[in-house]
Amino acid sequence: QAGTPIVEAEGQWDAAQGSYTLRLSQYTDPTPGQALKKALPIPVNLTLLTPEGKALPLCDSQGNAVDSPLHFTQAEQTWTFTQLTQAPVLSLLGDFSAPVMLRSRQTLADDRVLALHAEDAFNRWEALQRMAHRAVSDHMSGVTVSEAQQALMAIRQHVLEQVLETQSVDFALAAKLLTLPSLGDFMVTLERIDIDALCTALQALRQASAHVHAPLWLGLLEQYPQPDAHDRSANAIGVRALRALAFAPLMTLPEHSHYERVWSACEHAQTMTEELAAFAALVDHANPQREAAIRTFYERWQEDPLVLNKWFATIASSPLADTLERVQALRSHAAFNVHNPNNVRALYGTLARNVSVFHRADAEGYRLVAEAVCELDANNPILAARLAESFQLCHKLDEQRRQQVKKQLLSILARPELSSNTFEVVQSLSHRFEKDID
Repeated sequence: QAGTPIVEAEGQWDAAQGSYTLRLSQYTDPTPGQALKKALPIPVNLTLLTPEGKALPLCDSQGNAVDSPLHFTQAEQTWTFTQLTQAPVLSLLGDFSAPVMLRSRQTLADDRVLALHAEDAFNRWEALQRMAHRAVSDHMSGVTVSEAQQALMAIRQHVLEQVLETQSVDFALAAKLLTLPSLGDFMVTLERIDIDALCTALQALRQASAHVHAPLWLGLLEQYPQPDAHDRSANAIGVRALRALAFAPLMTLPEHSHYERVWSACEHAQTMTEELAAFAALVDHANPQREAAIRTFYERWQEDPLVLNKWFATIASSPLADTLERVQALRSHAAFNVHNPNNVRALYGTLARNVSVFHRADAEGYRLVAEAVCELDANNPILAARLAESFQLCHKLDEQRRQQVKKQLLSILARPELSSNTFEVVQSLSHRFEKDID
């Protein structure tokens, strides 16, 4: 049957009985032609951890060992585990035991344990993502330095210290653990979005992390120089990923000497991973080397169309105030061809994913993308329709922005000879706005 099952997990600790009851429920949203979905057989890998991260034995009410994965075959099932001396921390779906969407009620304390001790790498990463979401949500609610932010900072420091203290660490995993959620990630998960508060909160979290961990990022760059360009080992790939993460935090520090370090990395990079990361850090922050970096990168790679698309995308992804004006100027650049789908995706597609700029209060981001949709529609309606989907989450925004987006959608629908592809997408989005606004 079509659709991805959604699994909800809820645990209940009984201190008097020394038992923990896990309740799992599953459902799949209706799809065309399938309103009712059957329960599917779902293997659920399960680990119960102590607060110190030790895996606990799984025993049923009779004291018999319970094997993992659990066989979850009904719409709702419960399991009770006994002979426990303290409330356990639940870790589910390790090793990607099933392709489902999991919804569980993890506390901040649970996420601390999972981020530090879960055997499954994804569960560690997801716990840190939830902690970052909590920290940003707290900031948006007025708590500028919350318990979640402090916990997140401590674990990020722990990961960086592990990288610096041992050669046996998984560098690629460390890079993933140290990557904060993007603004786009928050757009997907939040039901209502205050763009200004969200951008401010995430930027505050990034700056706080940069200031706290700056010595560690500097130490990482010193301790792990660029791997040889031809080294394709997992270790080298992981080191490159970590180095790439170090440049942006350094650009937020008041010491301008770090600008020169990032500029030097951009100039002397042996791989595109390093060069692009340093280039993006220079473009995303106001600094004396910004204009030179934009010009030099273009001059170096102007004969390579694939790399030029990276150039377009990096400029269009900058959060700085001049980004819209730069995108408009790049529309007339000799290297940009509106009939080249990759050019369009790199420039306008990236702009539409640039949350702080696309959703600018003056609505110029909406207007620019709507104009691009209309321009593209005559020659490439499929690409135009795909670009129009950039407005699909805008119904979550504040009233003023929703009205501005609706105005742009109606302007697209008013265009003579609009293709059926674009019409179908934009009309559907427009109806969503009418329902939401009314």
